[in-house]
Amino acid sequence: MNSPVPNERADIDHVVIVADETANWIIGGLRQLDRLALALNEFVEKSGREKKTDVFVFWKPERLRAQDWWPDSRRLSRLRMVDSFTSLPVGGCIVPTSLFVGRDGFADYLSSCAVQHLQEVTEITTASWDGLINRFPRVEEGNGQGWRFIKAKSECGTTEKELLGGSGKPQDGMVSRFLNRPISRFVTRQLLRFPITPTGWTLAIFLLPVLSFLFLCRGNYAGLLIGTLIYHLHSVLDGCDGEIARAKYLESKRGGRIDDFCDIFGCFFFVIGLGFGLSSFHAGAHSWIYSAEGLLCAMMQGANEWMLRRPKQEVAMGTSALTQAFYPRHRQMIQDSGLSFLGEKSVWWLVQITKRDVGILLFVLLALINRAQWSLHLSAGVAAVTLTLSSVARFASAGTGKDSARAS
Repeated sequence: MNSPVPNERADIDHVVIVADETANWIIGGLRQLDRLALALNEFVEKSGREKKTDVFVFWKPERLRAQDWWPDSRRLSRLRMVDSFTSLPVGGCIVPTSLFVGRDGFADYLSSCAVQHLQEVTEITTASWDGLINRFPRVEEGNGQGWRFIKAKSECGTTEKELLGGSGKPQDGMVSRFLNRPISRFVTRQLLRFPITPTGWTLAIFLLPVLSFLFLCRGNYAGLLIGTLIYHLHSVLDGCDGEIARAKYLESKRGGRIDDFCDIFGCFFFVIGLGFGLSSFHAGAHSWIYSAEGLLCAMMQGANEWMLRRPKQEVAMGTSALTQAFYPRHRQMIQDSGLSFLGEKSVWWLVQITKRDVGILLFVLLALINRAQWSLHLSAGVAAVTLTLSSVARFASAGTGKDSARAS
């Protein structure tokens, strides 16, 4: 007989997924059975286990065999899908397809009192299937830490919203959290209905910075305003690729590099286009200065990105909240450049007000009041200061490395 196992993990060498019609319910662009398998694969991978986990998908026996299906094993590097069996193993962890698991939520589920496992060899019969599935009544419950049981198909929409609600990043700026993310999550919910990949979306919206550049180059009030608004739209929609990736377990280093590449060149298009547009808007003997400033700003931004491209190191900065607010390369730069002498709160606010999402919204406001030139001046100023700090950090780190090598 099966019984709850309070506060201890069931055997994950063998996992039995009891599948019913909920296996086909789609949440966040994935069918429930696929999501369970991917969540389990993520858990096994992060646990560092060398042995693969055997997964048995137990469909009701009287179903037509053609109706049964298994998750795509090509994405399940740490699982072995057992597609032919006559009995279920003793000790196997039991999960129903009515269980929704968010990202990194499988560990929380396993450590909860809801986990059950097989205490005896179970034959593949309708009675045994009924007995297992009835141990997971479809009631709305969960421990609030990444998992819940869903009782009706109508709950899929609410569950999807909860899934995307946790898709933000701790590095998000203030504008992203309160303006950009709510919009991008709404758009992502629509995109998840289609087989679009994160990289496909990244490349598709790269058209927006190009379009922004063309409007900015028109060199009039409408062109500068529309171009800035389009660039802000790109900043908002740029969050969708990461949300799609996290919802569908599609994160990849290649996708991250493509996203970074498009973001960097999007910045180049904006400041260069802004410089050309301002040169036309302020036609005169010295109007060429705006074009030169735009090009110089782009070069400083590119040099800064090159300076920051070092092996990522896990550097803690005071409180965990402060550490999470920055990417590893920025934490390294702040530490090596000596900027941390200003104090945790000062550094936090300094970085927050200079984040890209905050800057782009400010650029829109400046364009509205016909002061787009200040957007270029601020971009150049921030690029110059950041390049100085990253250069100091780079050389300081190189000097420390040489000293360590000599000492050894």
